[in-house]
Amino acid sequence: MTLHADPYESTGDLQLFHVKQGKVIPMISVSFKEWMPTWKEELLFWGKDGHIYAAANHINGYWGEEGSLSERSQFIRIKLLED
Repeated sequence: MTLHADPYESTGDLQLFHVKQGKVIPMISVSFKEWMPTWKEELLFWGKDGHIYAAANHINGYWGEEGSLSERSQFIRIKLLED
């Protein structure tokens, strides 16, 4: 799994992969338009409840004063549904 902020598009981009016998197979790739994950990678994790948790900010609050990244954030919870 990867989750990163795209500062050019102002999106949060999530990619999930299946790894089996040394092969990496892409499963899903989505972009969230209203929030971006923070720069603190340690604040992204799978919860014991099976959800993905990530520190993130609304796109309007992603940047702090003078163009620096905001130090404040909230947590979002992402639930993956099976088809």
